[in-house]
Amino acid sequence: MVTTERILRVTAQILSALNEAHSHGIVHRDLKPENMIISPKGTDPDRVKLLDFGIARMINEGATRGNTREGEVFGTPHYMAPEQAQGKKDIGPTADVYAVGIMLWEMLCGRCPYDAPTPLAVLFMHINDPLPPLVPRQGVELIDGLEALVQRASAKEPADRYQSASEMMSDIGRLFASSTGVH
Repeated sequence: MVTTERILRVTAQILSALNEAHSHGIVHRDLKPENMIISPKGTDPDRVKLLDFGIARMINEGATRGNTREGEVFGTPHYMAPEQAQGKKDIGPTADVYAVGIMLWEMLCGRCPYDAPTPLAVLFMHINDPLPPLVPRQGVELIDGLEALVQRASAKEPADRYQSASEMMSDIGRLFASSTGVH
C-alpha cells in the first residue's frame, strides 16, 4: 500500500544515494522512476538503488571538459530541471534535487505534474508553468510542511531549491518525525 510514510522513506533513500554520488562529484542528470529499483533487503521492503548513470557528469567541469556544450539537452523531459531543459552548461546537484521533487510530487499524486503530447512541450512546462497543486492519491495524506517541501525541491530557480540532497533529506526527516511524533 502506498502511504505518505512509505513515500517519504523511499524519497529519503533516493536522496541518500544521491548524496553519496554528489559527495564523489557526480551529478546523475537523468533521475526518473525507471532508473531506480526497489527491492526488499532485510527488514526493509523498499530498499532503493539508483541505476543508469549513463549521462552522469562530474561536478568538477575540468574533469569533463567538452562532454556537454551549452545548448545540448540530455535527460528525460518529465523530470528535467528548467536549467537542464534550457540546455545550460553548468548542471549541478540542484538539478537532481529538482527531479526528486518532481518524483515526490508524482508519488504523492499518482501522476506526473507536467505532461503534454510532445517532449518539447513538457520541457516548456518545466521552464514556464508553476507546479500544479498537490492533490494526493487515495491513501496518501498531506502532512504539514510536505507541500512546502515539494515546492522548494522543484523551484524553477536552482538558488531557490534545496542546495543538496542531504539538506532535503534533513527536512524529510523532520517532517517524518513531526508526523509520527518520533523525535
